[in-house]
Amino acid sequence: MSYWDRTDRYMNHHGRGPTCPSCGKEMFPQDDHGRFICSCSLGRSFDVVTGEHTRSPKIPQVDVSGMSDKEKAKISPISRFNSAPTAAEAKVLSMLLRGPDVMDSPEYVKACKALEDERKR
Repeated sequence: MSYWDRTDRYMNHHGRGPTCPSCGKEMFPQDDHGRFICSCSLGRSFDVVTGEHTRSPKIPQVDVSGMSDKEKAKISPISRFNSAPTAAEAKVLSMLLRGPDVMDSPEYVKACKALEDERKR
């Protein structure tokens, strides 16, 4: 069994996801690696290959309300709780929304450099 098709193989063989041990409902696929999850399990998943119940990792969240851009830049964007991007991040993101051609412009390179500098401070 390949690592990348465990979920498909399980579904093809059984015709459905495994039954949740907590609520008895069918669990739905979490990924391609044979892990299924149920809405009642609050982050717990079931690996059909090993038969283990696991916990999905939680991404730490930091309240950055009231922080300056300089302080925010020290915290990974994925960990900022309900936060707008810093000015440098917003500039790069808005440029990317224009399409892939913008990546060749000197203006984009300059914005990326500014973002990199902001994160190093």
